[in-house]
Amino acid sequence: MAASNHFIPRTEALRICADAGVWDLLVIGGGATGLGVALHAAAQGCRVLLLEACDYAAGTSSHSTKLLHGGVRYLAQGHWGLVRDALRERQTVLTNASAVARSLEFLVPAYSGGQALKYLAGLGLYQFLAGARSLGATRWLSVQAHPALSLLQPRGLRGAIRYVDGQFDDAALALALRSAIEQNGGLTLNHAPVIDVQSITGGGFEVRWRNALTGTEHMTRAACVVDATGGWLGPWRSDAGAEPAIELSRGSHLVVDASFWPHDQGLLIPETRDGRVLFVLPWHGHTLIGTTDVPVQSLRQGQRPTDADIDFILTEVSRYLRRSPKRSDITSVWAGVRTIVKPKSSQALNTSEMGREHAIWTSSSGVVCVAGGKWTTYRLMAEQVVAHCRRSALLRTGDAGRGTQHLALISGKAFAPDSPSRCPPQGEALSRWVVEQVRDNQACTVEDVLARRSRLLLLDARQAGRLAPAVDAAMRSVGVANPGLEEFQALVNQHLPQDQLLS
Repeated sequence: MAASNHFIPRTEALRICADAGVWDLLVIGGGATGLGVALHAAAQGCRVLLLEACDYAAGTSSHSTKLLHGGVRYLAQGHWGLVRDALRERQTVLTNASAVARSLEFLVPAYSGGQALKYLAGLGLYQFLAGARSLGATRWLSVQAHPALSLLQPRGLRGAIRYVDGQFDDAALALALRSAIEQNGGLTLNHAPVIDVQSITGGGFEVRWRNALTGTEHMTRAACVVDATGGWLGPWRSDAGAEPAIELSRGSHLVVDASFWPHDQGLLIPETRDGRVLFVLPWHGHTLIGTTDVPVQSLRQGQRPTDADIDFILTEVSRYLRRSPKRSDITSVWAGVRTIVKPKSSQALNTSEMGREHAIWTSSSGVVCVAGGKWTTYRLMAEQVVAHCRRSALLRTGDAGRGTQHLALISGKAFAPDSPSRCPPQGEALSRWVVEQVRDNQACTVEDVLARRSRLLLLDARQAGRLAPAVDAAMRSVGVANPGLEEFQALVNQHLPQDQLLS
């Protein structure tokens, strides 16, 4: 694939959609899975349309822990196949998307000889499963061997195990996938929620969707429909014999100043009170700490960290860091809702004990549904979904042998923390940059710009709130009628602890 970006303006995309006739594949959902499915099919020569209700990666896919990894803790749970697949896919993303992904060294502190042996054995197995795709040797470090260890609580500290995994920018990868879809002849539309899907006598589907910016409704026909919305799966998902049990889990994160972990290595806290691991990560000039794994009953419950989530993270990290952050140090808090496919044997398990496998099934209406999984394995999931569509004779066009590379190489400075896509430029350059995001990158609201075209909302919510009026003005200058400034200012408060809300 070509390395340069390729963009279709939203107005042009709407025109193409109106004149396109019947699509080979219509994908509902512009998160990791939906984007992957659309790209894989487009790379095989299928005519593909992707419709996203809000913005690309606006849900869980932009609220991850920003790691490309096999999942160290899944080894202890026996999910070896998942870990092996994820380690293979980790390398694929690192190879093809070096501008938004990189390898990252991690330190795992040990406070007893028993811990040291256990962690060395587990991480040694982790490296073994990676095989030729290993990113670096796993080894023991004494307390004096690494300057970052001086930041840890010293009492009983024996040393740390060093291993290597991957880190990425989830929203940036999502936007790169969207660009690659269009390079391969597909079409994507954000702010286009699907209202209804109806099968047509003789084959195919009619999909009714709305342009959320104008309120107008449209009808589009497709031979095959894939619902990749995860926890937002539509009413057409149901099939008593095939639909898996699905659990929802809230993963909360908080961001503080880089001074709390001023090193370019990640810290894995191996044992929290709920039996999970916790990460302390360098991320775009800040320190990212997370994540929780709290079962929730609804999507609304899962989209905002609770005080208990924040207190849990702060308490757990204070057990390991000499200088630990307080609530007043938090610059942003946020959460994502994981969709977890519940294994048949897991009735007694909570969500933190389940793996991140995925499920693919065809509903009674003929819509192909996919749920579960994780960012690291998005390409593998996409490959399997497209193969399922072909086996079911729902997708008959294109060349099934094409598309193995899957992702265009993303041009630009590799994982640059000072890139405008991470933190917007200041002064006059801000307006020019915002206009570019509207024109070339389908940014339709202030949130689109400051949460995903830039990551500022997730890094420093107060600063994002201060920049929002200037972003709103720049968007209006190029014809965006309602960039949603008031809604964004309310969203800023959702990214702050309850005791720090802005008036």
